[in-house]
Amino acid sequence: MTRLRTALAPLALVTLAALPLAQQRVSKEQPKDVKTTHAEVWRAHEAGQSGKAVKAAKDLLGLLQAEWTTAILTALPAAPEGFEVQPQPKKDPQTANALAGMAGMVGTVINQRYTAPGKQINVNVQADSPLVQMFGMWVANPQMLGPDAELIKYEGDVNAVLKKEGKRWSLQMLVGTSLVEAKGEISDDALLKMFDQVAVDRLRKVLEV
Repeated sequence: MTRLRTALAPLALVTLAALPLAQQRVSKEQPKDVKTTHAEVWRAHEAGQSGKAVKAAKDLLGLLQAEWTTAILTALPAAPEGFEVQPQPKKDPQTANALAGMAGMVGTVINQRYTAPGKQINVNVQADSPLVQMFGMWVANPQMLGPDAELIKYEGDVNAVLKKEGKRWSLQMLVGTSLVEAKGEISDDALLKMFDQVAVDRLRKVLEV
């Protein structure tokens, strides 16, 4: 009996070592920033680690897209009188960066809502999107706009279309390679005041690439 217990002792130790700890705190990985990720791309490239360099480059693209999204949101017009800007939904930094990195295929899509009692204005931005080419052809020929729409011209070669849609007005404008659309329960004058020349110039600084 003694010899059997002695023989099984090492096996028991191995089994106990293989059991997971009852409680273990795992710290979260710190979000990367542009500077450190850029350096990671360069180190991997210099070391001939192409796969690692591509992975880091995708992470870098996501970070840059996320920064661009923040800049665009900051450049959007303030809320008109009686409205307030709705806060953006919170996103996990790592997830947001990954989604932003995928935006290279369709452009960066941003939505901002302005609300008032019983009213809402939606502003959508498709930044650096191939879809804006169709809109550019549309505004190039004002005769295609229809009777409920009119062409609005801004300084800096920015064209927009103001259109009545039922009880709502919409304003679509082409800024560089980006399409900005505002739509909601607001008058045409109020919508044009919201997107005046100052607001358009502010958007141009971050959207024209």
